[in-house]
Amino acid sequence: MTKFSVPTIFKIQSRINRTQFLAYSFAYGVPALTLSILADLLPKPFSIGISMLALSFFAAVLISLAIKRVHDFDENAWFALLVIVPLANFYLVFEPGSPIPNRYGAVPPESSIGVKILAVLALIWPVLLLPFIVFVPSVRQLFELQ
Repeated sequence: MTKFSVPTIFKIQSRINRTQFLAYSFAYGVPALTLSILADLLPKPFSIGISMLALSFFAAVLISLAIKRVHDFDENAWFALLVIVPLANFYLVFEPGSPIPNRYGAVPPESSIGVKILAVLALIWPVLLLPFIVFVPSVRQLFELQ
């Protein structure tokens, strides 16, 4: 009989640094958003169900990432509720972590090149997407309020 193990992304007893928080949020958020947008092509009941599943999964991932992030600057998990306040997310991104081991674990390891690239993409994707939204009618329709 195999033993069930919680996926690493949902293990909240650790710490992640700013780069990892940005990269992992982007890496899980873009597929969830893409799936939600593509689900809009399906009949309404399926579309709503798939969108809710994708966005619920991303919300669970984002909460676990936020908890790990606040652990990095030695705050308890309740402080992760900042993720609900849009501008407060900047605090999670820009607040440096504790440079020494704290009650939540050792200092997170240096981020790999791939994680650093994802973090940069997370910061610049809105700027890269803006021309498509403005100048490509089919893309603009995806972002218009209906």
